[in-house]
Amino acid sequence: MLSSKFFTTNDGVDLHYPKQGNIHENVLILLPDWTFSAAQFQAQMAAFSSTHRVVALDPRGHNESQVPDSGFRVSRMARDLDNMLDHLDVDQLSNFLDRSGFVPSF
Repeated sequence: MLSSKFFTTNDGVDLHYPKQGNIHENVLILLPDWTFSAAQFQAQMAAFSSTHRVVALDPRGHNESQVPDSGFRVSRMARDLDNMLDHLDVDQLSNFLDRSGFVPSF
């Protein structure tokens, strides 16, 4: 079942992430391109949720995430992803997918 969650980054911004699936050891992170939101991944989340814990991130300033005055550099957004992984207690990823379809394995 898809659930809508929020976490607060280490610079105080509330970011939204939908989550589906409960298999802790197989984590799949879905990252939208600039100006897109996690909503675009609903079909993928449903498809992979039987074998993975699937999480998509609404980047700062997008969809349901807070719109801060700053923090739109790539380095800050990478830190946001790191903050989300800490929040979710994820030590190791199975894979992640961006909108272009790039899927590196770790």
